[in-house]
Amino acid sequence: MLFSWGTSNFVSMYGKGWGFVTFLDWGNVWQKAEQVTFNDIKYTTGLGLRYNTPVGPLSIDYGYKLKQENG
Repeated sequence: MLFSWGTSNFVSMYGKGWGFVTFLDWGNVWQKAEQVTFNDIKYTTGLGLRYNTPVGPLSIDYGYKLKQENG
């Protein structure tokens, strides 16, 4: 099984630990290396909120598929 994945983020922080993020994620999984084609890569874009707590970051994101598929 072959797995390919990537992400790109733009984060803006606004005082008191709050932040806003936009992102683009991409990737896919194939059973065999011979099946890999770049046309099969799926893309998602979205927005999110960030809050830095004393024990670590808290985040919530919403993503939207750029190429909707039937089935």
